[in-house]
Amino acid sequence: IPLIVLLFFVSAVATLFVPSSLARWQIISAVALPIFMEAGLSPEFTQMIFRFGESASLGLTPLFAYFVIYLAFLEKYNQKKETIHILKAIKYQLPFAIATFTLLLTIVIVWYIVGLPIGVGVFPTL
Repeated sequence: IPLIVLLFFVSAVATLFVPSSLARWQIISAVALPIFMEAGLSPEFTQMIFRFGESASLGLTPLFAYFVIYLAFLEKYNQKKETIHILKAIKYQLPFAIATFTLLLTIVIVWYIVGLPIGVGVFPTL
């Protein structure tokens, strides 16, 4: 379980700096897949942990393509006289990101403990 939490956290933090999913997976998978396979976890489950971790913090990264659209909507529907800047937009998004992070991490850990199949004939453990 600590290995699952570590990959989840690393994936979430890496999302803040590398917005491309494919580039992030190429960087992380070279280390994560062999470690997880040595620990007895399937590559499919490793991919699932990675995807859940990245989706938890994708809305926080200013490098994400849709962040500009988010800022535009905040500015359009702004009721106050002060302008909306990037830090304020991230501050608005932070409670949702924390809730998503907690919920998805709980789902992954419960999925591993229960041993539910990921797909047809694919389980979290090898």
